[in-house]
Amino acid sequence: MFTWKRLIVALCVLVVALEAFTTLILPGIVKNKAEQWVADNTDRTLEIGRVSISPVTLAVEISQLSLSEKDRPDRFLSWQKLRVSLSARSIYHLAPVLREIRLVKPFVHIERLDAATFNFSDLVPEPAEQAATETEDEPARFSLNNIVIENGQLDLVDHSLDGEISHTIRDLNLAIPFFGNLPYLVDEPVQPLFSAVINDSPVEMKGKLTPFADAREFSLNLALNDIDLPYYLAYLPVELPIELHNGRLGFDLQLLYRASMAQQPEFLISGEVNLTALNVWDRQGEQLFFLPLLRAVIAPSKPLEQDIQLASLDLYNLEVNVSRDRNGEWNHARLKMAKADTGTEETAPAEDATETAFKLAVNQFRLRDAILFFRDELPTGGFKTTVREVMVDVKNFSLDPHTAIPITASLATDYDEQVSLHGHMGLTPFFVDIEIQANHLPLSVYQPYYQEQVAIKPGGQLDLQARVSVSPEAPLEILDGQVDLQSLDLPFTPKEGFRLGQMAITGLSYSLAENLLNLEKLQLDRGDLRFSRNARGQWSFVSPDYPVLAGLTEADHAPVDAPAAEPSEGPPFSYRVGEVAVSDWSVDFLDRQPAEKARLQLSGIQSSVKNLAAPEKVASPFDLKATLYRTGQIPLSGDATIASQEF
Repeated sequence: MFTWKRLIVALCVLVVALEAFTTLILPGIVKNKAEQWVADNTDRTLEIGRVSISPVTLAVEISQLSLSEKDRPDRFLSWQKLRVSLSARSIYHLAPVLREIRLVKPFVHIERLDAATFNFSDLVPEPAEQAATETEDEPARFSLNNIVIENGQLDLVDHSLDGEISHTIRDLNLAIPFFGNLPYLVDEPVQPLFSAVINDSPVEMKGKLTPFADAREFSLNLALNDIDLPYYLAYLPVELPIELHNGRLGFDLQLLYRASMAQQPEFLISGEVNLTALNVWDRQGEQLFFLPLLRAVIAPSKPLEQDIQLASLDLYNLEVNVSRDRNGEWNHARLKMAKADTGTEETAPAEDATETAFKLAVNQFRLRDAILFFRDELPTGGFKTTVREVMVDVKNFSLDPHTAIPITASLATDYDEQVSLHGHMGLTPFFVDIEIQANHLPLSVYQPYYQEQVAIKPGGQLDLQARVSVSPEAPLEILDGQVDLQSLDLPFTPKEGFRLGQMAITGLSYSLAENLLNLEKLQLDRGDLRFSRNARGQWSFVSPDYPVLAGLTEADHAPVDAPAAEPSEGPPFSYRVGEVAVSDWSVDFLDRQPAEKARLQLSGIQSSVKNLAAPEKVASPFDLKATLYRTGQIPLSGDATIASQEF
């Protein structure tokens, strides 16, 4: 017969039985199962002195644990006591909320056997196993409180180097009041602390816990100087595609963690990071770059929310080596790390998956007095130059969409070239709108890149100025362009050739979307053309020195049935030229092919042609004046239409 009294007695008996099972029987089962699993799945031995489970306080305690090395009884990991206390609020949050994590006298012995193998490598899952367990879910939710490590020890022995090197950490004590991303306040938080004796050098950092009525925050100052990066980078379990010959790291950081019962916890970091004497080489024994000094000033940032704010980022005297070999491979392209073959196909994230956007803002970026050493072995004869005095200023850099970022830059080269630019750019969507100016560009220096057209090094110097714009709406636009070419010299023979005092282009613009080139005016001043034809009918300008001209003459004899070029995508090329003006030209032509050689001499040539366009046919008014043999005058004027406008 059912009675409330019997129900209450049954429930009490059940509770007592569950507590007795959890307290007296379950710890032994957990201990035996853990030791057996390690024995069956690894070549190690696990020994546990005692397991204690309290269903009342929701605490688990594991005492006198020891894990052996692989295939030998030496101790790899041990501790005297580990206590983990769970909070009942874990049920409310459906996520782990731990009131206490206390580890007493932990010991870890690490051995580096070779460059990428450690004595714990057998415990690290294979890449395929890691890929199988990765998901696209939201970040884990948790709250860890009163994290304490007492009297910890760590031994690191490196067998991979020429001489065995040992590192030790003794008397490690760590206390963190709280950490996580769930709103929770522990009743009696510990005071933040870090202290240890690292390689016989004591280190101690104490923080400050500030309690408020409905919130708590603790701050910690973390400062280290002169960290030898190559020394510690060698302990990464992966092989890098670079060799770090030198580099020193120092930082002075302020850590602030704030938690409350009503809001999500906040973790703020600020301070300064310095990187000095960074010397990076590739695996082929070539230096990639050398950075004497990098200084980053971190404004209050929230790394847990992927929100990083830099007040300033400064690089001083950076030296970069860029090269391309004869196979066309760039030295920096060799730095790609090989991806592990997981045997699984990459899957696209679900359409409804949410991802926290990474936020990065840099109030001021400055690059000062950088040097670029450039070497290109791909063109015949090779090309090299040194770019010096590189200055770059970027303000208010941000990854936020629709942000215009001001940028200015300037540089000089060993050939007395000067380049400067200023304008704006953005990343989302990507756009560039800059004004660029380049002065004193010598044509002869870049001859390796157009030697298939001109095999000799021509004389001349080029100045350029334009506004360049790139955006999703307009893939490429060049506006307000100006070109000034001085002292062009193209010799045919020791006494013949073409010289041009100045070529000036004003009002240059080009639209890639329309494939349209516009020139307001093309001015050609002080031209001098001297050429001849010998008795065999060979022109003096048709020579191996000018393959492009030889190709033009050969085109006259091309077969009629030559295949037509495939039509290009987009609109056909078109151009409009407001005026082409020729001033103070002279022409001297000597023809030795006739029985009696003939000579044509023109001087004082002045000409103007307006309104040139293609592919549409338009009437172009022109006028021409020249002096023939110093006395005769040739005046011409009228309208002309270009007969063939194929491109």
